[in-house]
Amino acid sequence: MDAGLIANRYAKALLDFTVISGQEEEAYTQVLSILKGTPQRPLCQSLVSFTKMVIRRKREKYISFILYSYVEQYKKRNNIIDVIITTAHPIEEATAYRIAEFSSPETTGKKVQLTQLVNPAIIGGYTLRINNILIDASLSRQIDDLKQIL
Repeated sequence: MDAGLIANRYAKALLDFTVISGQEEEAYTQVLSILKGTPQRPLCQSLVSFTKMVIRRKREKYISFILYSYVEQYKKRNNIIDVIITTAHPIEEATAYRIAEFSSPETTGKKVQLTQLVNPAIIGGYTLRINNILIDASLSRQIDDLKQIL
């Protein structure tokens, strides 16, 4: 059977189970910590029960795929969007949220999960990645565009 299909089915089951058991937020936070390599102890009962079930059904080799799929399904269910903003110098978090809000209609009405990066190579301006969309408003890209024209 296809690993993606298995992961999606089990992730949906985990999401439904955590919602029913009232541990949705706690499970999501713990899954994120597991994926980052810093698991929180002890795990919530939903994750413990789910893990036992995965092992009983001999699907443990798919566990990382399941957890990544769970995170994506959780974000979709809770209207969360990933935004990565890269600037040449650090900026205030409020400014980064405003840039994300005004730069793309993708963020309208959604909870923005913001990551800020600093890359001096972009010289000025910013790059904004919203899910798989890249908005490049950097000075380095504008300089490259001018070089192409000249």
